[in-house]
Amino acid sequence: MKKTFRILLLLWIITLTVGCVQTNPNPNKPKTEAEVIAEVNKNLKAVDQLTIDVSFVPETDDEIDFLRILTVNDFHGALAETDGEAGAARMGKYLIDQRNLNPNETIVLSAGDMFQGTGISNYRRGLDVIKWMNAVKFDAMAIGNHEFDWGIEEILKYRDGDLTNGEADFPLLGANIFQKTNKQILPNTQAYTIINKGHLKVGIVGYIGYGLESDIAVGMVKDYKFESIPTTIAPIIEDLRKNKEVDIIIALGHDGSDTTNNMLANLTGYQAVDAIVNGHHHLNKPQTIYSADNREIPIIQAGSSGEYVGDITLNINPTTKKVTGVTSSSVRMSSSRTKHASIENYINSLIEATSPLFSRVIGIAGTDITKYPTVTWAANALRAHTETAVAFINSGGIRGDAFPISKGTEVTVAHLYKIMPFDNTVKTVTLTGAQIREILFFGLSSSSNLVAIGSSVTLNGEPLVDNYTYRVASIDYVFDQPQYPFLNGTNIEADGLLFRDVLIKAIEKLTEENQEWIP
Repeated sequence: MKKTFRILLLLWIITLTVGCVQTNPNPNKPKTEAEVIAEVNKNLKAVDQLTIDVSFVPETDDEIDFLRILTVNDFHGALAETDGEAGAARMGKYLIDQRNLNPNETIVLSAGDMFQGTGISNYRRGLDVIKWMNAVKFDAMAIGNHEFDWGIEEILKYRDGDLTNGEADFPLLGANIFQKTNKQILPNTQAYTIINKGHLKVGIVGYIGYGLESDIAVGMVKDYKFESIPTTIAPIIEDLRKNKEVDIIIALGHDGSDTTNNMLANLTGYQAVDAIVNGHHHLNKPQTIYSADNREIPIIQAGSSGEYVGDITLNINPTTKKVTGVTSSSVRMSSSRTKHASIENYINSLIEATSPLFSRVIGIAGTDITKYPTVTWAANALRAHTETAVAFINSGGIRGDAFPISKGTEVTVAHLYKIMPFDNTVKTVTLTGAQIREILFFGLSSSSNLVAIGSSVTLNGEPLVDNYTYRVASIDYVFDQPQYPFLNGTNIEADGLLFRDVLIKAIEKLTEENQEWIP
């Protein structure tokens, strides 16, 4: 009996011990990616309960003798401040305060590329930028090339009338963006919008740069065509002036080319443009030019990532409703500018909610890190991951505004989203030496083992042989462009892995080996 009791007691102890082990997992065990995503999504539900409290001075229909156009372009999801400058809270307060100074006379416009560029914006496909733009009271936005990065439908849903997936309170403009299937502009967009300011009717016509399809991944833009800008919008402007009694015309474009600006400025009569708002080139460039009929046309492009707000003023004769004088300038969102408390609370809550994903430290910067060494390092990381002979990337995919990263900085996942914000995926192919030589003419960045000096090309120190075959890696944005020979190769493979994840893993590997990150 005693022996039986001891056995039963032992079995009970074992059962209790096993049960304790099962109900108390190792608290230091890292969470899986699925667990992190679930935590972030739960946190964001709490963020969505927050409201951004903003007060505006009401408008009247009094006569006005000037129109002020405040502009933002190429914001690229820069909701959080950088080194104590910029950020949505700082820019938001400035835009709100300036509108409240002259509510009858002020318009706020975006020239596109607003969403793609940071982890906290990318995670919800720009939804939190939309919420900020609504709170600040943007009047219109032109569609930029990076609005296509996730598939244009991800942005168009913000004007589909479905409040459950987020809704923009301002129109999306793209007069020259056409669907190839039906020759119509994009659904949920407009060619123009008309805003009543005092006794004035202001027409805003939106467009994207001609030929900017080449700045978009082929798969995301293959069903669309960007038509000639003056040819498309000139008749729209004429209709606005002749038939809709519009007094002032603003050309709002994700385009900053001098060629386009000059063509627009030279439209005269009923097709005349009064002001031009630019984007795309990330330049801080206020200017004025003269039209064919000797009118002064103000033009503005205001940097990128929330560094500047563009500011155009049109002086207007209240009787004739004609422009009598213009100015164009930009205002830096420096650290001396105060932040809007409610917007700051929302952004800080958003950062905290997503911190399980984006605040994870993956390495330490072993030197002051700048863009161009990072480009070569990234190509080397791609080559190492794919175990190919050589790798090619575009240097523009490594974003300059992510740098510098100071020596000793804890490098986080958020850093990598800013360095490589695009969801580009890895592809490999077998090419001949002659095809690799052809790629070099296009100026793509390569892994450092490929060296070209004049007509001499070596790979790992050995001459590149034209009729030999080599395994080559690239990213889909580059790979799928028809001007390159990648698609003419053999044994094409695409595993769907994000290039950004390749870079994250490369830095993590250094950390595991007790090394710092030195590109």
